[in-house]
Amino acid sequence: MSDVTSHLTLEILALKKIVTALYCTMNPTEREKLNAMLMDKSPADGNIESPSLQLEIQDRIHKILL
Repeated sequence: MSDVTSHLTLEILALKKIVTALYCTMNPTEREKLNAMLMDKSPADGNIESPSLQLEIQDRIHKILL
C-alpha cells in the first residue's frame, strides 16, 4: 500500500470508531431518528434532508472529540 492509502485507511478506521462511539451514546429514539435521516437521502445530490438532526450529530461528535 502507498503511504496515502495507508493514511486514508487509518483515518477511515478512526472515523468508524468515532461514529460507533456516537451511536452507542444514543437512546433508541435518537437511533431511530438517525436511521430515518440516513434513509431519507436525495439521490440527486446526496444531501441529508434533516439539517437540524445533522447539526445535533455534528455537535455530539465534536463533544466526543474534545
